[in-house]
Amino acid sequence: MGDRPILSNSTLTSHKQLITVALTLRLWLASIGSVERILVIDDSERDRRLLRDTLESAGYAVEEAAGGGEGLRTLFARRPDLVVLDVLMPDMDGWTVCQRIREITDVPIIMLTALNQPEEEVKGLELGADDFVSKPLSPRQLVARVRAVLRRSRAPVAAQEDFVYEDGGLRIDVAHHQVRLEGEPVQLPSAPGGTPP
Repeated sequence: MGDRPILSNSTLTSHKQLITVALTLRLWLASIGSVERILVIDDSERDRRLLRDTLESAGYAVEEAAGGGEGLRTLFARRPDLVVLDVLMPDMDGWTVCQRIREITDVPIIMLTALNQPEEEVKGLELGADDFVSKPLSPRQLVARVRAVLRRSRAPVAAQEDFVYEDGGLRIDVAHHQVRLEGEPVQLPSAPGGTPP
C-alpha cells in the first residue's frame, strides 16, 4: 500500500495547471483594481493644482513636480503610468526632460504648451512625446487625451507579455518562457552564448 503514489502524474499536472490559472487570475484581478498614476511636471503651481484636480476627479492618482530635475527624480522613485510635462520651465525645459525620459523608459508623455505652434508639436513628437495639449487647458480634452494615450500604451505591452499560443496539443507561454506539448514541458535549446532563450 505504501508503494503506490497518492496522486498520479495526470492529477499532479491538472493541479499545477489549476494553480497556474488561479495565480494568473489573481494577478489579473489585482491589476484591474489598480489606480493609474500620473506625474505632472510643471513649474506653475496654479497649473499643477488644476491638472491635479482634473485628473483626480477622473480617477487617477497624481504626483507633482515643480521642475524638470524634480520631475526626473519623481519619475524614478514613483514609476508613473503617464507623464504630463510642461514645455516652458526655468530649471530644465520640457524638451530636455522629454529627451532624458526617453533615454531610459517608454512611459507615455503628454506635453503641455502655451506656444501653440505646429513646429513646437513636431519637435516634441520627434523627441518622443505621445501627444500635445495646448494651454489654456480644457479639462475634458485633457482627460480624453490621457485616456487615449494610456489605452494605446497598454494594448501592445499586454498582448506581448501575456501572449499564449495554443494549437491542439501545443502551448507556448511567452511570459513564462514555457513550451508544452500534450501537457508535457518541452526542453528548449540554449540560445547562442549558453543562456536559455
